[in-house]
Amino acid sequence: MSGPRLGVMSFSLGGDLWRRRISVEGMIAAIASLGPGQELELIGSHALRGFPDPDEAEVAALRSMIEDHGVVASVYCADLDRARTTGAMLSPQAALELVEREAALARALGFQALRVSPAGPDLVPDLARLAERLGIPVLVEHGAEPRTDPHTADLVEAIARHGEGRVGLIADGSAFVRRLPQPWKQACLDGGVPTDALDLVVQSWDPEQPLPEVMGALHGLGLDTLQLELSVYALMTTRFLFRKGDVAGLLDMLPHVHHLQTKFFATGSDGADPCVPYDEIVPLLRDAGFSGGLHAEYEGGIWSAGLDTVAELRRHQGYLRRHQGYLRRLWGDGQA
Repeated sequence: MSGPRLGVMSFSLGGDLWRRRISVEGMIAAIASLGPGQELELIGSHALRGFPDPDEAEVAALRSMIEDHGVVASVYCADLDRARTTGAMLSPQAALELVEREAALARALGFQALRVSPAGPDLVPDLARLAERLGIPVLVEHGAEPRTDPHTADLVEAIARHGEGRVGLIADGSAFVRRLPQPWKQACLDGGVPTDALDLVVQSWDPEQPLPEVMGALHGLGLDTLQLELSVYALMTTRFLFRKGDVAGLLDMLPHVHHLQTKFFATGSDGADPCVPYDEIVPLLRDAGFSGGLHAEYEGGIWSAGLDTVAELRRHQGYLRRHQGYLRRLWGDGQA
């Protein structure tokens, strides 16, 4: 059985790009250094000067970088940005027209698929028609699973019924968070969330307490206006960014999953991240015969400038490769 393809989502190095610690070519070289055949999942706005209308020379230079470093142009990421214009909020269909313009960049750069996010069930027929026009699959990135989230169940059903084999999914590992990330908690404290407020937010996450109750408790702490706003923002982050989904829900999605974004926040010396249970996810993928991609998406750099992104990616991929021998012994030795 062929094993899963390893790769990196460019958002992993977004913090280094924003802090001017690395160039676009340095980012691509860093991904290539992780091992042969690394798949690149690229956010175009991170990499192209003049986005969303870069000139031909800029596009050609980026394509040459990708090819010269030997990474695989796997997925180009476009956002369904309904607020991109200065007028009224766009409908999803109107925003999709902007995505189609951006899709020309994906083709010019040689990417094999186009990611669109966010996208709901009603948009799937439009995505199928877009994929037919482009001649490449269109993938919806989604950070939840259908056994605990009805909207996800509706999306999976719509893709099965109307995707026509042209629309797929990118499953996001943030759907299966089991512990709140330490870099995020430290950033909350450093950013002005009082310790007692953060403790309350963390304790309300698991087991999950109703939002009105938590909001009332925050109001009862006697915080000033800014502290309260920061604390509420932290609370809402836990509910929307760190979901506690059922790993078994992946099974309902896998027939449509192109790749899994292996979201992680910080690794230990063994490469494991205590926040996301890849010790459960990897065996499930193995037993299901999954041979799609595993694209590392490191998010610790959003909150901490002190962590070494490339070292984190290397440890994480090493963990996936060797986890209890699963990737070597049961998926083959291709990338172990």
